[in-house]
Parts: sequence; C-alpha cells; structure tokens
Amino acid sequence: MIGRNNPLNIRTSAAFSWNGQIGSTRGFCDFESTELCRRAGAYLLMRSYRKAHCKTLSEIICRWAPHTENDTASYIHTVCQLTGFKASDVMSFDSDFAALLAAMEIVEQGVPKSKRDEFMATTKQSYIYLINHFNLKRYEG
Repeated sequence: MIGRNNPLNIRTSAAFSWNGQIGSTRGFCDFESTELCRRAGAYLLMRSYRKAHCKTLSEIICRWAPHTENDTASYIHTVCQLTGFKASDVMSFDSDFAALLAAMEIVEQGVPKSKRDEFMATTKQSYIYLINHFNLKRYEG
C-alpha cells in the first residue's frame, strides 16, 4: 500500500477530488479509511472507465495497470484466475465489478495465495455493499 488506506493504489489526479482523500504519498492518494478508497475505486471502474469505453476485464486492467509500469499480462491472468472471468468478458453487473475490484486488491497488495479465498469473499461483499449504499451504478453510455 503506497498511499495510506489505499489498497487499490489509486494515483492522485487533478481530475478527481475524492471523498475522504486527506493527502498523498509519492503520487498515490491517502484516504481516511479503506472504505473510502474502495468507494473511489468502484466509482472509477463503474463510471469513469465506462465513459472511456473500457468495458472488458482486459481493457479495464490495461488502463489501471499499464504495461509501462506493470506486468499487465500477469495482472490480467491473476485476476481471471481469481474471478473466473475471461479477459474478453464485459463487466456488466454490479457483482462483476465487485469481484473485479476484490481481485485487483489481491494483486495490488500481494495477498498470499493461502489467504486469497477468504480475502476475495469478504472484500467482494464490501464492494457490493458500497456499490449499493452509495448508488455507484455503472455508467450506461
């Protein structure tokens, strides 16, 4: 976790002033809580990335973790293993985004394989709650 309470490693951006962002560390957002980071991540994927026409798992990951900074192919492969999705699958449902975000946290944080199943289940439920509670419905444009 580069930024404080930032399990998704969300970068700071002039385009967004996140609810609960209290600063930054080396270009990554610091949040008051992990929940507020997760809310920002859900917003990014469900609204901003869809507006940018990133709809498939692969398109989303390539934008989130570009090959200039990451082993994007490995990132996609791991997320596909964790979620059961294919790289070409369109993320259509709230539960798809919740699973995708939980898997992305596992990759971003390097969660050990022995803890991934439990982490995936609890984190996915956290995202489902946030998506519904804050009405972070996907952009349909």
